[in-house]
Amino acid sequence: MRFRAREIFFVLAMIALFGCAYLMVFRQAAVQRASLRADMAAKQKSLSDLRRATAGADQLKLKVDALDAEMAAFETRLPMESELDLVVAKIASLANRSKVTVEATQSLATKSAEMYRERPVRFSLSGDFDNLYTFLQQLEQLPHVMRITQLKLAKSDQHDGDARAEMTLSLYFKSADPQTVATSDTETP
Repeated sequence: MRFRAREIFFVLAMIALFGCAYLMVFRQAAVQRASLRADMAAKQKSLSDLRRATAGADQLKLKVDALDAEMAAFETRLPMESELDLVVAKIASLANRSKVTVEATQSLATKSAEMYRERPVRFSLSGDFDNLYTFLQQLEQLPHVMRITQLKLAKSDQHDGDARAEMTLSLYFKSADPQTVATSDTETP
């Protein structure tokens, strides 16, 4: 079989058509497909990073909720400012039950913070050392939020085993007016 010019031209045209199709369609499609695959891989990596980050956020939310619950419990232990005298009276009563003599109490200047206020109260105590120790242990069990900021113990000259204590106890409380806490930060002891 002999090929004529027309058949040769047709075969060459078909080869040219396949060549053009390869250059214009298939090669560009392969480049576009590679670009889409790279984009898809980047988005999958971002999605996995996001999943990892949100898994930590769920745990963080649980921790924040737990801390909020602890803060609410803490705030229930803060007495109102009007109840501070009752707290001091309860401490004096506790000292008397422990056979410790309260010689003097002195309220010092109130200090302010963002969520609470603090009033230091100085106590002068005397009694048997064991009774003083028992009083301090019982003081620790009171439900109110307080802290001993200063404690000086000295041996008493009157009886063997007796001691004198000078103690500054910071009592924490809620202000009756929430704006008072925010605006009274200028108070100093």
